Amino acid sequence: MTNQTILERQNVSEATKHTNETAVHTARRESSPLLGLLNTLLSSKMDYQQKAQILQNDYEIPMVQDLTEEVTHMAHILHEIGLQYAEKAYAEGTAYGRTEGIAQGTQTTLTNSIRNLMTALHFSTKQAMDVLQVPEAERPLYEDLLQKQAQELRSEEPNVMK
Repeated sequence: MTNQTILERQNVSEATKHTNETAVHTARRESSPLLGLLNTLLSSKMDYQQKAQILQNDYEIPMVQDLTEEVTHMAHILHEIGLQYAEKAYAEGTAYGRTEGIAQGTQTTLTNSIRNLMTALHFSTKQAMDVLQVPEAERPLYEDLLQKQAQELRSEEPNVMK
């Protein structure tokens, strides 16, 4: 394959990519003009020239020097707002995950403590929960967890035929 053929294919590929991106933006513009405009401004897949062309052609926004600076400034502001929301979402997700992890760890520890009292001291489930002061409302949960734990232990035991 010659260098000219390779360059021609690359040019066709770039043109196709640009056409596809423009088609996606046009479809978004038609379904929701505001979202299409924001998508164009915030797109990291388009360079300034492509954005300017879409703003002029699709939204009839003339791209003069003053407006260019304003659009660039607005894009930076919107980017910063997006980062702030992302940071807030990350912090909330982390806090939620931590809370859920602590709750799950507490349940596992209490379930193991109940099982240990039942095994070592031959307590009934009720006696073990009484000693550990498990609230009445939570007892059905721990009974279910104990049953699941017992099933897991039985499934892990090797089958030895006598």
